[in-house]
Amino acid sequence: MGMVWLATDESLKRDVAVKEVVPPAGLTTEERDEMYARSMREARAIARVSHPNVVRIFDVVNVDGRPWIVMERLTGRSLAAVMAEEGPLAPERVADIGLGVLAALRAAHNAGMLHRDVKPANVMVGDDGRVVLTDFGLATLPGDPAVTRTGFILGSPSYIAPERVDGGDVGPAADLWSLGATLYAAVEGQGPYHRPNAMATLAALATEEPTPPRLAGPLKPLLNGLLRKDPSVRMKAAEAEQTLLRVAVGRRGGAAFLPGVRAKAVPAQRQPGYVPRSKRAELADAAGEPTPQPAADRPAEPGQAAAAVAGAALASSATPAAGKREARAAAPGTAAPSAEPAAAGDRGDSHAGSGEVVSAADGVPPSRPGRARLGVLVAAGLAVLVVGAVFLLPRLGDKPRDNGAGAAPSTSAASPSAAASPSASPSPAALVLPAGWHMYKDRTGFSVAVPKSWRVTREGSIVRFKEPSGGRLLLVDQSDYPKKDPVADWKRQEARRVAAGDWNDYRRVRIEKVDYFLACADWEFTYQGRGGRNHVINRGFVTGPKQAHAIYWSTPESKWQDNLDEFALITASFQPNPK
Repeated sequence: MGMVWLATDESLKRDVAVKEVVPPAGLTTEERDEMYARSMREARAIARVSHPNVVRIFDVVNVDGRPWIVMERLTGRSLAAVMAEEGPLAPERVADIGLGVLAALRAAHNAGMLHRDVKPANVMVGDDGRVVLTDFGLATLPGDPAVTRTGFILGSPSYIAPERVDGGDVGPAADLWSLGATLYAAVEGQGPYHRPNAMATLAALATEEPTPPRLAGPLKPLLNGLLRKDPSVRMKAAEAEQTLLRVAVGRRGGAAFLPGVRAKAVPAQRQPGYVPRSKRAELADAAGEPTPQPAADRPAEPGQAAAAVAGAALASSATPAAGKREARAAAPGTAAPSAEPAAAGDRGDSHAGSGEVVSAADGVPPSRPGRARLGVLVAAGLAVLVVGAVFLLPRLGDKPRDNGAGAAPSTSAASPSAAASPSASPSPAALVLPAGWHMYKDRTGFSVAVPKSWRVTREGSIVRFKEPSGGRLLLVDQSDYPKKDPVADWKRQEARRVAAGDWNDYRRVRIEKVDYFLACADWEFTYQGRGGRNHVINRGFVTGPKQAHAIYWSTPESKWQDNLDEFALITASFQPNPK
């Protein structure tokens, strides 16, 4: 399709990559025009998705009728090159890479786009650990005319989904199949339908089951689920994410954060971007048995609690994390309270645009002092505070225990295990925490894993955990007024807050439903604070007919990727109020 050149942007004095479209010899004018049209489709496709796991495009220059695409320069190797040089990769490493590719695909699918060419050659593994999905040349966009001629199937035979070959309906599940084939090849050394030539590969794809994996270990369930030929029963993105996260995080000895959770548990949505980090190994290596101790219940400094709550609400990607252990589960669809995000952020940034201030939403009456502000966080099913705990949480549809076991009261955070099903809901004692962490038990009944050195304050129903230095902030809130539709509620809150100018340079990353507890939604966004750009995820979730929780997680944008593991641990440890 083309050649990529290293170039220099003379205006901004930076290195860039320029893709030159080079039609092969012998093409007709119509075929050359088709190539150029496909290149423009690629540029438009990439431009629609602003995501850390998707290659960025800066410009398209048309010279003599030929498009030249100016993109960010990536330093590293393609996954295909890594495989060629190192052979089959360890399952844990493949899981790290898979999380990045999956995050990119979810961003593309949310934009209404299908990639259609996921394969090792189109996955870049950066020198800094960043995983980037490239080459959107075959991507389909809503409303674009087809440029592929009837009877032709574009893509690599070893990574094409069965429905694309047999002419069936093609949707996001096709990209997930290609992801499964790519990860299969990375861990096994060759694709699931490896054959001597393309025709033999396509024939096997149409008539045979994939070769059973031998080296995949903990990734076998994932590969089997993604490589189901029937897209209607193929593993969904949320479940794939949960499996990948467990394998990537629980490295040493295969120990996972939530060993008691059933394999079929559905995970919550993960953050938009993902970069593999050695910190996952650190979490496993430094793991130590948690020592539950009540956190100091010091009163919050004036305005601090309010600021924290606001930030939680603002997190547009917040996903519901808290879940009630009571048998009286709220009916599906009951969302978290209508907490409304305001200017969230650290108190030092608590001005318009700071992103940390929260206010009650939709006139929901506060159940106790400070509930109004808190409402904002809880609005989208308390998405505000449920920053990222969803990853390791059990299936939301599973009924919580009625005896409240494992939901020890904590002063700062709630543990996702509360959402676990009766037979598999973990308790804080089942978690293996890294050195320097402990289970915080709040006087209201929830508990959560947090660093021991973090300062704990509260304002009304909001419990605030602040890093002494470093800019990380965790807020946990709860409400007695769940909302039926967390996604719709977050969008209402977002529209109101943006119109009010509560955040400087607010940018939404995502607002989407998460399969967590009874109902859940994540609101993830970034904004410009006084000390720089902040990244927030606000998760609101329903844990009972009259109970919702929110987890709000905020870090400097530059440290967001480095702290995904901490967020996963926090959400995995959360235990809701067992009332």
